[in-house]
Amino acid sequence: MGLEHLFQKSKKKVKNTFLAMLASSFLFFSTCDDPSKLSEPPQKNNPPTIISNPITQVDENKDYSYQVNAKDDDGDKLTYSLIEKPNWLSISDTIISGTAPDVLEDKNFSVKVKVSDGKDYTEQPYTLTVKNLHNTRVLTEQNLNQLSSVQNNSLVFSNPVDFLSQDILVAGISDITPQGFLREVTDLSSDKKTVNTTPATIEQITEDTSFFFQRSIYPSDSLSFSGKMGISEMEVSKGFNFNIEIKDVVIYDKDGRPETTMDRITLNGNFGFNLDFSLDFDISKGQINKLDFRNIIDANAEIELDMISSLNFLSHEVKIAKYVFNPIIAYIPPSFPIIIVPELSLYAGVRGELDSPKIRLTNETNLMPQIIYKNNQWNELSTFINNFDFNFSEPTKANFNYKAYIGPKLDISLYGVAGPYAEANIYSQLVASEEDWKLYGGLEAILGVKAKIFSHTLLSCYKRVIDFKKTLKEGKINLNASGEILFVSGPEYSIYDLPQIYTINEDGSNMQKITNLQYHLFSNFEPRASPDGNKIVFVSKPDANTEPEIYIMELNTGNTTRLTNNFYEDINPDWSPDGSKIGFSSDRIGGGDRNIYIMDSNGLNPQRLNLPSKILNTETPRWSPDGQLIAFDGTETGSDYDIYVVYNDGSGLKKLVNNDYLDIEPSWSPDGSKIAFTSNRDGNREIYIINLDGTNEKRLTDDPALDAQPSWSPDGKRIVFISDRVVGYNQLHVMNSDGSEVRRIVTKEDNIDRTPSYLPQKNN
Repeated sequence: MGLEHLFQKSKKKVKNTFLAMLASSFLFFSTCDDPSKLSEPPQKNNPPTIISNPITQVDENKDYSYQVNAKDDDGDKLTYSLIEKPNWLSISDTIISGTAPDVLEDKNFSVKVKVSDGKDYTEQPYTLTVKNLHNTRVLTEQNLNQLSSVQNNSLVFSNPVDFLSQDILVAGISDITPQGFLREVTDLSSDKKTVNTTPATIEQITEDTSFFFQRSIYPSDSLSFSGKMGISEMEVSKGFNFNIEIKDVVIYDKDGRPETTMDRITLNGNFGFNLDFSLDFDISKGQINKLDFRNIIDANAEIELDMISSLNFLSHEVKIAKYVFNPIIAYIPPSFPIIIVPELSLYAGVRGELDSPKIRLTNETNLMPQIIYKNNQWNELSTFINNFDFNFSEPTKANFNYKAYIGPKLDISLYGVAGPYAEANIYSQLVASEEDWKLYGGLEAILGVKAKIFSHTLLSCYKRVIDFKKTLKEGKINLNASGEILFVSGPEYSIYDLPQIYTINEDGSNMQKITNLQYHLFSNFEPRASPDGNKIVFVSKPDANTEPEIYIMELNTGNTTRLTNNFYEDINPDWSPDGSKIGFSSDRIGGGDRNIYIMDSNGLNPQRLNLPSKILNTETPRWSPDGQLIAFDGTETGSDYDIYVVYNDGSGLKKLVNNDYLDIEPSWSPDGSKIAFTSNRDGNREIYIINLDGTNEKRLTDDPALDAQPSWSPDGKRIVFISDRVVGYNQLHVMNSDGSEVRRIVTKEDNIDRTPSYLPQKNN
């Protein structure tokens, strides 16, 4: 091949190369002139960034919420999801939420949030801790079988338990937990067998719940029934479930001595009733939102209150019957047991100053008191209907006020802890002013809640839901009704017109002869009326061959019964305040000395009062208004006489008045605080008074004439006595108890009056 050929071949190659370069240059310049004809180079993507910090802790049973905040530098739209989570969490848009479960201990949950821009994504993993606050643990049958000891502040198990501090333990009814219990765990022993506890509250059982319970109570539900002496259960009658018979039940005894009855208040009658209750409450977010407690009572009461003498005190209440019921198990949703234990008691009480009242009150009633706690305050509602009937002794004393009541009280404990309670009373009230008196019948109902079983957010409540009083009768006080006097009157010496027993009003009106026993030679003296005013006891000598004996006369019929019959002298009779005994003076043991005896009011079982032998000629025994003591006069020297006081069994002898003169004829004031007596210490017989403790001795009369044989009026305002200051022989006189305003009561001008005493109060 020649050089030309090579040259030509080289030229061709250069030409081709040039053409290729030219084409390439053309293409380049063409592209620069039209950028759309060039391909876009790849761009770098920025992933999303999460800029919020997660919430990593929540209390059990509380709502959890975490809003995820993220940004994207490229401005891409973001989506949020959970790629790892517990089943109680979910995400909506940017918010992760859910309600934390109840856990036995602090528990960790893994959570992973994914935020994506569609090209790339970012994850945020974190640990969410659910804090254990407490757990409500219902003791299983196995737990209860292993429970060996239940103390106030601890539980002892035979095996280790898995309870934790702050757990709430709920026990149902079992042999070792008869009323269940509700407690919070404070700590455990190292071997986990001894659990130290403190009382828990209803709100700690569960955060949100509601409870409603209603129950009628029947005697058949009771575990036991007990009552004071005289209380018994009757057959079901008149549609009432509970029927209580009340027979001579002592609701007050001043001295507590069974042998004295004058200082007692007794109750008779019957009380029938039905009883039911309901309890309704709501708990929201661990606090009481509403509590409703109501009590429904249907009752019929026929009650008679009786006492013999006046008593002054402020208040006295006694439980006369009691039912203890079987525990009742109910459930707080979802399934927590609540143990309800009712206890039903019947109470009777008196308040104020009582003036020998005797009243029978009948009442039919229906009560429905209700208390409601809502919006942080207590309110009450009530409805009732009633019908009163009564029979009573109208007052003859001014300025006193007494109230007597009876009714059931229901106490409801939850897990053995005091909770709601209800009390309903039917009462009578007698109020006397200076001139007027009013008898009321009333109803009162009290509801309350002792908040120990509930948290401090619910305050204890006491509400007088019903306070109803109705005037049953009213009238004027007849003070003259206490001014009727029993006495002996007759000529000094006459075998044809013998002394007889009379009554007369203080103003001298209405003098009436009680006896007309003309054949008695030593007739009819020292009369004393029985406490009920239906009889008199007196002394009479039926013939010349007998000594004075003691008799009883029925005032309505005049029938007379001889109580003593012997060859000795029986005189100075006096009734015990309850009318069951008669004290008197007799020389039946011989030797010429008189001694004090006590016999039954029918004349049987005479017993000598055991007094020291050095006291001679004990006479004029007089019972104290409360029946505990006997005052009398006697001598240790045979010349001067003194006033003594002794218990009615002969114990506790005390010389009340002690001097060298004649101090005789004691008489008790109605309230038992003073004794009036006769003394000749100032040269002639006058009337004195002295306190029972021996203080404040005072002379009441001051006249050259004879003043003797004092006796107090039932209201304690006046003293009747005999005096010869006007006509020269003894006739009735009356004065105020301070010795003022002495006036004569005109009987028969020619008669001599003796041994006056007041009759018991009478009705108008």
